[in-house]
Amino acid sequence: MEDEDRKAALLYPWFQRPPEKRTADRLLEFYDELQRNRPVLLKHGHGDPYEQLKVDLYGYVLEP
Repeated sequence: MEDEDRKAALLYPWFQRPPEKRTADRLLEFYDELQRNRPVLLKHGHGDPYEQLKVDLYGYVLEP
């Protein structure tokens, strides 16, 4: 999967979450869900996948 396609596919489940679950406090929960159900959406091979998820979602994470 191309990186831009992966990012677009990653944003879909992120925006399906209610706003109160799209905060930095709930990011680890989202990461765990991706690991279990859609690991292809996580970027591997470029350091820590959790840290990469934070980069991918930069600007889309709401304040608590």
